[in-house]
Amino acid sequence: MSTRISVSYGQPPEKLTTYDLIAQARAVVDEVSQMDEEEFDGWMAEHSSELSDLFELTEEKVEALFHVNRRFKLEAKALKDEEARLAKRRKQAERAAARVHELGYALVAQHAELTGDKVKCATVTASIRKCPPKVVLDVEVDDLPMRFVRVKESADMAAIKADIHNCKGLAHMEQGDRLDWR
Repeated sequence: MSTRISVSYGQPPEKLTTYDLIAQARAVVDEVSQMDEEEFDGWMAEHSSELSDLFELTEEKVEALFHVNRRFKLEAKALKDEEARLAKRRKQAERAAARVHELGYALVAQHAELTGDKVKCATVTASIRKCPPKVVLDVEVDDLPMRFVRVKESADMAAIKADIHNCKGLAHMEQGDRLDWR
């Protein structure tokens, strides 16, 4: 029942994928976990060269994955920085548009007050119109009757965590693993 460690899968070692290495390591772990100490020692002696190759390839893949991961993180940071720069630029453009809109409103309102008519240009006609009515609160939201208040319900995870021993059947704690690159 010996698992044959085939580091190459019939391919040059540099062509092995990370998935191939994971599958190979899983097969080794599955087989070794069922052995007693004597079988394990014999198996290790028989497969030490192949295991050494597997470990070497694993180290190379981990190093390559680290560099790819770092590159993606740097790219994400660059994109985030660009988003921040563009957001700042967008806000500047929005403020400029609001200032120009206020100037246009003041000018058209002044014209309408003097002439009682709208401003007609070759490509634009501007006039002052009434907006649809909107509700403006005269009190704080807390002072409104509940029928006029929307409440977003969500679990208070911090409170549940603090009192987890009294939350049997309602919640439980889970702890996952994470990869730490250094």
